[in-house]
Amino acid sequence: MLRLLVVTLFCLSLSGTSADAQPAEFWQFVDSSMYYSSVKYDLPKSLNFAEQARQLTHKVYGENSIWYGSTYILFSQAYYSARDFEHAARFAVEHNDRMKALLKNGGDSAVIDQYSIGLMTAATIYSHLKRTSDSEQACLECMEINRPPEHPSTNPYLGTIGKYIECERKLADVYYLNGKKAESIPYYEETFRLLKQEYAKNPIRQKEIAVEICITLNNLGYVHGDMNNYHFAELALKEACDYGEKALPTGAGYYNDALVNLATALATMNQHTEAEIYFKKAEKITRELNEDFKLGLLKANMASQLTNMATTDRIQMRLQAIDLFTKVNGIEKLPIIQEALAQDLIILGDLSKAEKYLHESSQLYFKINKTQRTGNITALWSTLAAARHKPEEALRLNAKALTEYSSQNPEYPKLFRNRSILLTRYGRITEARSAWLTTLARMNEDVKSSFSYLSEFQREQYLDNYDTYREQFLSFSAANKPNAATNGDIYDLLLKSKGMLLERVQQIKQNMAGSSDTILLDKQKRYVDMKTTLARYYQSDQNKDRLHIDSLEKEAEILEKEISRTSARTQHPERKWQQIRAALKPDEAAVEIVRFRIWDTRVNREKFWGTWDDSVNYAALILRHSSKTPQMILLPNGKALEGKHLEAYRTDIDRRTYDADSYRSFWAPLSGALTGAKTVYFSPDGVYHQISLGTLRNKTSGRFLSEEMDIQLVGSTRTLADTLKIQTQANTIALFGYPDYQKADHTQKKDALTELSYHNSPDLDRGAFDFQPLPATKEEVEAIGKIAAKQGWTSQLYTDGNASEENLKRVSSPTVLHIATHGYFLKDTSKVTLSRKALLNAGLVLAGALDSTGRDNSQRDDGLLTAYEVGQLPLKNTKLVTLSACETGLGLIRNGNGVFGLQRAFMTAGSESVLMSLWRVNDRVTKELMEKFYGYWMGGATRHEALRKAQEDIRNTSEQLSHPHYWGGFVLTER
Repeated sequence: MLRLLVVTLFCLSLSGTSADAQPAEFWQFVDSSMYYSSVKYDLPKSLNFAEQARQLTHKVYGENSIWYGSTYILFSQAYYSARDFEHAARFAVEHNDRMKALLKNGGDSAVIDQYSIGLMTAATIYSHLKRTSDSEQACLECMEINRPPEHPSTNPYLGTIGKYIECERKLADVYYLNGKKAESIPYYEETFRLLKQEYAKNPIRQKEIAVEICITLNNLGYVHGDMNNYHFAELALKEACDYGEKALPTGAGYYNDALVNLATALATMNQHTEAEIYFKKAEKITRELNEDFKLGLLKANMASQLTNMATTDRIQMRLQAIDLFTKVNGIEKLPIIQEALAQDLIILGDLSKAEKYLHESSQLYFKINKTQRTGNITALWSTLAAARHKPEEALRLNAKALTEYSSQNPEYPKLFRNRSILLTRYGRITEARSAWLTTLARMNEDVKSSFSYLSEFQREQYLDNYDTYREQFLSFSAANKPNAATNGDIYDLLLKSKGMLLERVQQIKQNMAGSSDTILLDKQKRYVDMKTTLARYYQSDQNKDRLHIDSLEKEAEILEKEISRTSARTQHPERKWQQIRAALKPDEAAVEIVRFRIWDTRVNREKFWGTWDDSVNYAALILRHSSKTPQMILLPNGKALEGKHLEAYRTDIDRRTYDADSYRSFWAPLSGALTGAKTVYFSPDGVYHQISLGTLRNKTSGRFLSEEMDIQLVGSTRTLADTLKIQTQANTIALFGYPDYQKADHTQKKDALTELSYHNSPDLDRGAFDFQPLPATKEEVEAIGKIAAKQGWTSQLYTDGNASEENLKRVSSPTVLHIATHGYFLKDTSKVTLSRKALLNAGLVLAGALDSTGRDNSQRDDGLLTAYEVGQLPLKNTKLVTLSACETGLGLIRNGNGVFGLQRAFMTAGSESVLMSLWRVNDRVTKELMEKFYGYWMGGATRHEALRKAQEDIRNTSEQLSHPHYWGGFVLTER
């Protein structure tokens, strides 16, 4: 794991005093006391040398001297290393009281320095004692007595800027140690800023300051890593390494620590090749420093982090670490490596050796009083018993481990998961199901509590772990004949988990909309401005401001987390399947689709608790008004659905043929449970996001599914039990169409976005990147404007040069936002991190897009409105966004959380529903479809009825247009 560097603790700072006159024995006693406390962990010997130092200074200088008072920090250090924090705190307080008295009596800068060290020492100890306010107060007092002249203070004992910076970093350390991770980040960043200023002003001291910058950035990277924000961790740690290299040879140790942390962060992101490079650099430095203790740490870290390493190689590396720690008597580090080694040996099947190291690890933990690992050891004994095919012993030890674990331990859900796997292997399915439900309930509580302080990017990463457990439970359920109760549990699980990321963003926006907190609203405005600026940078080809982008990303994330935390006061109530059933009419049905992989829990030596196989399953959970429990229908051919069946469906759409039997593949398995249903509320997942269900043709009846029933897409069927929150307002519609893509020069055709590949349809469509004008879009928006006017709606029309990105961003919560232009979706880009790719890869082309080609657009809009930018639009009261363009429904599919693209972005912005396309649509036909849709809807039909009628009209126009290629590309989905 990443390691936080907590420095400037437990040392003496007696510069400016008569140090040269101090007897040589004093420094020998000091060095010996610190050696036995920090390296040997020998409390009696450390206390003995500290006492000798104290007696010597009392005899030479008296008990009111700085020398005598400073020795109390040695006692504090000794007890701290022995994890006796109460005694450590007592001696730190005694030290600080003596320094404070000396200050009152006219103490000099040496007293301030020594007092500062005592305060920072106390702050760290208080953190371990959970005395949060005392810990923070000690840091603030330390900053106050060291506040430099440029930071006005009434305190007469002003220190240096260096000590002030040191105190600020210590405050950041304390915030982190006290669990206030997000609060620590601004202090680390401010420390870094001040140190950079000092670095530029002091060429002579640059190596010394580079060491401090390395430490600060290392800690900043550590905190980001601990919050699973590995992108920012990587940026900070790489810069830490840059400064660490500048500090050589002085800062070799800190440079080494930064290298290890960077390697660890990269390994966590599965970048093992690059991680190994940094680990090797660290190993070289550690050997040059001849530090066997650190080399042991490094070997242990490499064995843990390089998960691509063969088990036998990992075992050898752990054995090397054990030899190194044995050599330097690093007893505190031995048991955790022996524990990990035992786990590797179980995987390897060498159970006798595994038992030997487990025994040694248990004994050493007891010897050093590290009882918090007891649960881990017991859990490993359970694994060993299971490997020896002793089911009752394995379950007994697992239950014992659960009582020994703290319920807040992040491994707690995994232990319950393991229990369910053991029970499944032994055929005790009912008990296994109960253990799974306990696991998921705990994970759900973790998610709800964590989401209140995480950014959206961090929430996405956090959900990865939750999704893993969810998939494993679904796999277990599918393999073990789910009963009525299980189906209800699964439906409830989907109501909690599907669309969780989007729901959280929408909750924040709703809370913000009703807030009168001017400070919070100001933060929201600044956050939106930052996101707009970042979007421009991401789309710009200019790389000169990379450092500024990194800084802006961090600042935006901090603001986002502050907004999230402040606006988390209300959350949507959890729904149960019975509430969904109660909302259904007799001729209605609710369908939840869920995609999951198969978790194979058969005993596998390399993957003891199971492994993913290469299959994919789908399940449909179906509710009717009369259902006693949800019905589950398994579709075990998930790979075929996502492969050959989807390809056949797309081929039929592209070629205007009916060769594939897509109805039989995607819908027939569900049809029996939907007999008599006229309306189906359908929450898709996986491949079902990529097909327009209404276009599936039943070969038996010769009818399309849209002719047989009304399929209404929803993000989650829990919306059936929710109260509509869109506020009533005067009906307004904002219409954007026929943008002038190249306002500056119509004579020369520019090749915008040449890296994007596309397929030109024989017909003029709204998805090509040659930016051909789309004449029908002008007619479309003008015709819709007339329809709206007849129904008493107020319309705003933006065409030609006015159909610009700038004007669209100024539109505020119209009832309807209609955009008719070219759309695009890219399958990949390397410009930004993975989490942002999907939202930058989907977009709409607006006025002036071609004029932006080849110029620096980092300070202006470029005419390409990406989904990333859409998310910040003010659409809180918008009922419908119509994206009358190609492929606007495509994006990156995340199981259980929908499609990351324009659809999600407009819903994030606040829209109640989105009308979008799944494939390239014909310009002229789309114009006719949209006119009919608005005519029906504004004439009184529901949105879904209006779309069905409009599609039916197009289908019946001619033989050519009867194919779904022309009428079926648009789908309407509601949040």
